[in-house]
Amino acid sequence: MSQPTIRSGEISTVGKTKTLLEEWLAQRNPGWEKVASIEDGAAELDLLRRNLQMAALVGGAIALITLTVGVLGVMNVLLVSVAERTREIGVRRACGARRRDIRVQFLTEALVVSAAGSSVGSLVGLGFAVIVVH
Repeated sequence: MSQPTIRSGEISTVGKTKTLLEEWLAQRNPGWEKVASIEDGAAELDLLRRNLQMAALVGGAIALITLTVGVLGVMNVLLVSVAERTREIGVRRACGARRRDIRVQFLTEALVVSAAGSSVGSLVGLGFAVIVVH
C-alpha cells in the first residue's frame, strides 16, 4: 500500500498545510478519517526543538566555564606580573610616581592583555565556525 507524501515549503506552514489538506479531503471524500490519517511530524519537530534548546544550554555552559577559566588565567598572569615587577614599581615611586599612576599602568596593561586575548579568541572561534558551516 502506497503512502502519498505532501511536503510543506517551510516548518512554519506545516499546520496550515495540514488544515488545507483535511478540508480538501473532507470536501471530496466524506468520512476519509476512517480509512486514512494525516501525520504532520509534530512530535519529531518538538523533539528537534528540545534537542536544539539542550544544545544551546550546553554550549552556553561550556562558554561560561571557558570564560571563567580565561579570566582566572589573565588574573594570575597579571598578579605574577605585579609580583615580579616590584623593583620597577619601587623605581617609579622613587622618581615621583603616585600610587594612582602605577595603578593606571597595571589596569591599562590588564585591559590591553584582555582585549588582545579576547580578540584573538573571537577570531579563532569565528574562523572555526566558518570552517564548520562550509
